[in-house]
Amino acid sequence: MKIEEIAKLSGFSKSTVSRVISNNGYVSKETKEKILKIIEEVNYIPNGIARSLSSNKSNTVAVIIPDIQNSYFGDIIKGISNIMDKNNLHMLVYSTDENIKKEKKVFQNVIEQRPSGIILSVSLQHHKKKDIKVLLDSGIPFVLFDRQIFDETFTGVFFDDIKGGYLATEALINSGHENIAIITGPFSTTNGLNRLEGYKKAMLEKNQKVSEENIYEGNFHFDSGYENTKKILEKNKKITAIFICNNEMTLGALQAIREKNLKIPDDIAIVSYDNHKYFEILGINISAINRDIEETGVEIAKLLLEEMKNNNRSKKIVIVSPTLILRNSEKVVKIKD
Repeated sequence: MKIEEIAKLSGFSKSTVSRVISNNGYVSKETKEKILKIIEEVNYIPNGIARSLSSNKSNTVAVIIPDIQNSYFGDIIKGISNIMDKNNLHMLVYSTDENIKKEKKVFQNVIEQRPSGIILSVSLQHHKKKDIKVLLDSGIPFVLFDRQIFDETFTGVFFDDIKGGYLATEALINSGHENIAIITGPFSTTNGLNRLEGYKKAMLEKNQKVSEENIYEGNFHFDSGYENTKKILEKNKKITAIFICNNEMTLGALQAIREKNLKIPDDIAIVSYDNHKYFEILGINISAINRDIEETGVEIAKLLLEEMKNNNRSKKIVIVSPTLILRNSEKVVKIKD
């Protein structure tokens, strides 16, 4: 059914019906109610959306993530979903594929859907307040997670990545390693920089030299873990240990190590940032920074509900502290000449 037919059934003009559907422009309450009633009767749009037009509220929450293939974000979504289900809220999930141009299109699409709230983890590009201005202007409550905005604080749930980077590096140093490489996240992200800061802090506090040639910038994806580990193994022979700054890059690193017929920790020690479920499936004991990811998703959802209830942006920050799980992959077995 077209807008013209809704207009004919309701007795109002096409432009009036259009204003009601888009929720843009003045329409009297009585007229709006009549048009919405017809919209529901003929199922022009889903009943839930029609009701949301009437109340200016919806029963949906938009979740925008940068990489739907990364199991980390899948676990986050699972935690969010648990809370949304309990509150009779529907969840719409969007992936930006780490592309800022697609991210902008997703923002526009989400705003047009008029959700009651938005949960967002930004893409890899360096983000400032201007990059999320369209969300700010929409007035829709939103919560950030995982990656922060560089030039302003917004409501969100984030991990203490400096602590995580410190714990991982400290474990390698305490095991006797001195030449420790790090495969970081992108320097365009707050968590990429913060994990590197934790690495540097541990090295300096333990009286170890921080060498720029031991710092390899990755992109949080499998390929950069693989390629950077190959470079380390082929060109940086003094390295005895690698701290790898997320789960996907660790899987890439494991592939590179396997191709060289090397063993962990006999030939090279590693610590991963993230306790990936595939480590256990593959039968590999990897020491890792552990984060209760699903429970963090629960906290993210609760924070958004709080923002929605108060209809504000509190700029409340929740910091989740990671822990370290040691499984002996950090040990020194062979000392390289």
